[in-house]
Amino acid sequence: MDEQKTRSRPENREQQILDVASRHLNTMGVSVEWFGEIAAELGLTRPAIYKYFADREDLLFRCYADACDMMSARLDAAIRSTSSSAEALSAFLSSTDDAAHEPAVLSEMMALPLDKREVIWGRQQAIVQRIAGLIETGVAAKTFRPVDASIVSHAILGLVSWAPIYRRWAPAANLELVAIGSSEVLFHGLAANKAARVRKLDPLAPLAPPHADIFNRNAVDAAKREGILIAASLLFNQRGIGATRMEDVSAAVGLSKRAIYHHIGQKQDLIDACVERAYAHFLGVMAAGERSDASRLDVVYAAVRDIVWAASEPSVCVLAPHVGFGLLSVGERQAAVGYAQQLTDGYRRLLAQGVAEASLRPMPIDAIIASLPGAFSWAANGPEQTPAARVHIADEVATLVTHGLYRDVP
Repeated sequence: MDEQKTRSRPENREQQILDVASRHLNTMGVSVEWFGEIAAELGLTRPAIYKYFADREDLLFRCYADACDMMSARLDAAIRSTSSSAEALSAFLSSTDDAAHEPAVLSEMMALPLDKREVIWGRQQAIVQRIAGLIETGVAAKTFRPVDASIVSHAILGLVSWAPIYRRWAPAANLELVAIGSSEVLFHGLAANKAARVRKLDPLAPLAPPHADIFNRNAVDAAKREGILIAASLLFNQRGIGATRMEDVSAAVGLSKRAIYHHIGQKQDLIDACVERAYAHFLGVMAAGERSDASRLDVVYAAVRDIVWAASEPSVCVLAPHVGFGLLSVGERQAAVGYAQQLTDGYRRLLAQGVAEASLRPMPIDAIIASLPGAFSWAANGPEQTPAARVHIADEVATLVTHGLYRDVP
């Protein structure tokens, strides 16, 4: 079956609903207005959707199952296209879907009932295992360097899933650059010398759990606010912004909803505050990297490591830009676009400095910057990990970014 046939899909009403629902998921996540928005786009009444899907959970499950079908078909086609592991992974990474059939990014599995969540998780892991098999074959053939195949497989799925997310957080996104950069990061990495050892720097912008002098009321209020933002960020990363209720945040942080309203505001205020906190951290990491006198290779490694760890560590969790851009207030969307441009400009300078000092290889810098979050944004909403596992994932992803998969320069 050729690539065109893998993209052919039944054009019936049920499939049309799935396609529209998947696009909405990638913009808004699961929201209470979901059925109404889908119906409006398709010119249907809301009750008409219930002819095909029992409820919101059923539609979410079916969108995720549909995405797994699409991903499996793409992987099948890539594997059949060549006998080389590297070429198969390259074909999978560069394969594209019909724009009308954008697969849902599997970022809100926690919003599903346990039985359905386990089905989707199992299907995703089956894809991960097949990708890991290709990686292990490449390692055995000495084409790839030894890696943690499971983590790298998740990173590959993250790169494949990044384009529809990036298009929302960066409205002027050039998706061709994402495809180019994804291949550059995955296979080649950024280091000028494949044998170069990275010096492990201390965290560039250290985060610590909130703590305050109990006799200082302002400090106590600030610590409570920070604790709320940490708890909300973790829930948003794991469950999705739309699927997380204020009651969930209240239970996680051990405060009443009234206390959350006092310290932060309504849910819209909470979302915006988590985004502001996240970008403050990302910009802080970048600024510390620019000030560092370490090689740019060491700085890039530390920046990726720190961002991955901060997005999954419960005690300090930072919101990862993922699905849900459409849930930001208009003002926060504009601010996020501005922050993203600051990050682009800063990392463009960092990478150019690394090329000039020869710690980083010559590379298509804008393509690298466009694709880079895809390699690590997935780590924010995986299953709960041990502290050691979170550190290992952060180190492994940072090493992938700096050194890529190839054992030697092809």
